[in-house]
Amino acid sequence: MSRDLLHFYEFLKGFDTPQKPTSMNKKQKHCYVFNWNQGGWNSEWATNIRSARKQAREKWADSKRLTIDESSFRRVTMEEYNRILRNDGWW
Repeated sequence: MSRDLLHFYEFLKGFDTPQKPTSMNKKQKHCYVFNWNQGGWNSEWATNIRSARKQAREKWADSKRLTIDESSFRRVTMEEYNRILRNDGWW
């Protein structure tokens, strides 16, 4: 399975069991999107933005063609993510 397809599969798995924010659920993961310096975007599921950046750096460390725009990380809602997928706008 390609890395992109595997990443998308991992992203979709996050929707199987929605989590409600409670005082007992402090480790809830959120979707963070980011840009590539070369163009395009991707996403990471993490508990906070620092973890999302770290996961992305580790996941794409061996890529010779893609470099992450560290300043572009942004937490998004499912509505925003779906809008991005439909290509209706990023911000």
